[in-house]
Formats: sequence, structure tokens, C-alpha cells
Amino acid sequence: MRKYNVLRNWALPLLLSAFLYGCAEDNTDGGAGMVDLKLALNTYAAGDDPNASANEVAVGSAWVYIFNEHGALENPGRTAVLPAPSGSAADGSGRLNDTWRVTVGRKDIYVLLNAGHLTRGGTAVDLASYNPYSKTELETLMTDPANFPADFPAAGSGGMLMSGKLSTNVTSAASMATVPVERRYARIDLSLRRKADLVGAAVVVKSTTLENRRETAHAFAPAVESTGADAVCVNSHGNVTIGASTTSYTAVTSFYTLPRTGAPKAACLKLALSIDGTDYTLPVYINSGALGGNTANNENLSLDITANKVYKVDVALGRQSVTVAADILEWFEKSVNGDVQGSSLVVDSLVLVNAGVNTPVPVRSKAAKVAAKLSDAAAAAGYSLDGADPRTGVLELDVVDGAAEIPVKGPLAF
Repeated sequence: MRKYNVLRNWALPLLLSAFLYGCAEDNTDGGAGMVDLKLALNTYAAGDDPNASANEVAVGSAWVYIFNEHGALENPGRTAVLPAPSGSAADGSGRLNDTWRVTVGRKDIYVLLNAGHLTRGGTAVDLASYNPYSKTELETLMTDPANFPADFPAAGSGGMLMSGKLSTNVTSAASMATVPVERRYARIDLSLRRKADLVGAAVVVKSTTLENRRETAHAFAPAVESTGADAVCVNSHGNVTIGASTTSYTAVTSFYTLPRTGAPKAACLKLALSIDGTDYTLPVYINSGALGGNTANNENLSLDITANKVYKVDVALGRQSVTVAADILEWFEKSVNGDVQGSSLVVDSLVLVNAGVNTPVPVRSKAAKVAAKLSDAAAAAGYSLDGADPRTGVLELDVVDGAAEIPVKGPLAF
């Protein structure tokens, strides 16, 4: 069962402001108009990140490009961040292991993490000595997929490609900037459970093939993803025996992929499995018809796969039928265990909450029940949940046909 904080996004602009501008710290040494700039990363690598492996939060290498208001690079020759003896280019709080002497004023700051081999016109680019003469040159290089061959082995074991950009004003009183950084990969997690008609059967998944992996990378996120052609990736993970439970899922395997957008057909996971010794091939489609409590397995319902997301694909297997439930998570979101693993909770639309009157806020969920609780900010502003436990503030609701309504009473419209 997933808890949902009603009005949680109400305070989002304030939270983002805190992330973007960081804290004030004066590190000047008396030089007129100069400051020692420190950078931190607003990435899941520095926070609660239950979906990530150790490799997916690692910052093994970092490159920083700081442009002033005139478009000039202010840190030529000092773009690389040297790793600490621990092997990390950032400390435990996400602060990079360096400072940069820059002028005060407006800055455009670019950060590239865990980059592998970069080429231009077929020639390798040495990032350690690369000093772009303009923002346009940098962005052209970093958003051309022909320049950056994806390094999937490194993504699985040597640090995941991440990047980000921040436009900010650096002053002597604000010499710490926090750059929002995102992973450039998506991860697909596949899990299986058996239906009642397979109770007692021996169900084994022998291998899984992602038929539609995208292997063209953009080091920086472009305005429009141009993700190239599909590639076949076979994961010979060895035999995975599906557990006896008809409610709990067994994790089978995971894949990394670069973004796949605008495709006419859904991406396909092809499973080689056996049931009581008989081999079968099962196509599982990562499709939009499996979202929001639905269970379609339809290749014609294409679903965009975008960067910095975890796609959880839960398959319920029977002798006569297969259902697929998909959920798209941020890397920091916690999944739901048991028979509703991968459950999603989605607000149907923007709802105007009336003063002093219960207003039903419709939500959709794959779970049997949902639990709602107001954020602290909403409660302080005078909102209330009719029927909530007075001790905990939690209101539990049954989900009927994938839907429920949360009764919210507000002091004013929002």
C-alpha cells in the first residue's frame, strides 16, 4: 500500500529554490570581484535513493565548465575534478572535490559525470585537456549522439553517465552553487509471479532479451532525444526459478537503455522460460496499456522510455493468460512490496478544493487500498482529510476498479 501526500507539490517551488541556490558561503580573499566557487550536486547520489545500486550513485569522475555572462569559459585547464583517495570526485554530501576562482556575476555551469569515451569526427576527445571556446560548441559536442558511444559495461560497474546545467548568479555572499544532475540512462526491472493455475508447477526463466535497447547516448540532454535504432541485448542471467507465491513477485533481471522515444511499437522483453520442463518463448511489452492499474500486453501501445527513470515491469503468468503491470518511478521512489509491487498512484487531474466543503480528489491505483496523508504545509494552511485517523492523520481508502476518491476540505482554492 502506497502512502500519498496530498498537496505535496504545493511546496515544490520553494524546495527547488533551495536546491538551485544552495547555501550562502563567503570564500573571498579580498580580490575585487572574485570569489572561490564551490559546487554541489543535486542528484539522487547524495540522498535517499532506495532504487539505486552503489554503482548508480557513484561519482567516479567529473568535468565542470563555467561560462560567464559574456559566454567565456572561466576555468580553462581546470575542468577536471580529481577523485579523492576513496575514488570519488564528490564527498558524501554531493560536494565536488574542488573550488574554482571566478568573477562574481551570472554563470552558466555545466557538469558531466562518469563520462567514458568521447569522439568528434571519429577522433577521440581528451576531456582532461578539452576547453570549449563557447557554450554552443560544448552543447553541440555533448548532444551529438555520434560523438558518444554508450559504455554499458561501465554503466553497470564503473559509474553511470550523469549530467546537468545550472544558470545562477554568483556573489561574494553566495559562492556555493548546487547543480541539478540526472542520469542519462533508464533502467528496466523485470519481475514475475505465477497465477493460481500454475500453483505447484516448476516455472523457470532461462534468459531474457531486450529486443529494443537504444545504444545512442547524449552526454547532455538535448531538447529532443534522437535515439537511433533498436539493438538486441541478450541477458543470459542463468536459470531464475519463480517463487511459489501467487501474490509476491520474483525479481528476474534488469537492463540499462538509453532513451527510446517516438517509436511506433512498444519495446519488447522476450523471455525464454520453461513450465514443468516444456520450453516457451514469452514476449512482454513495455506498453502504455500496462500503466495506471491496467494490465495490457500490447506491442501497439508504445511507451516512451526516457532518461533518469526506473521502469518496473511486473508479469503475472498463467497457463492461458499473461498480464503485465508497469510502473514508472524516479530513482528515489520506493516500490511497493508483495502483491501490489510496482503499484502506482496517480491523481487524475488538477482539482479545485473548495473552502469548508469536502472535495473528492480522484486517484488511480493498482493497489487494493491507498493511504492518504496531508503534507505538513497543507495541514498548516488549514486543509483537512475527512475521516482521517486523528492520531496519525492517515486516511485509508478502498480501491474499486482501480480508482478511489480522497475527500479534501480546504480553506481556499488552489
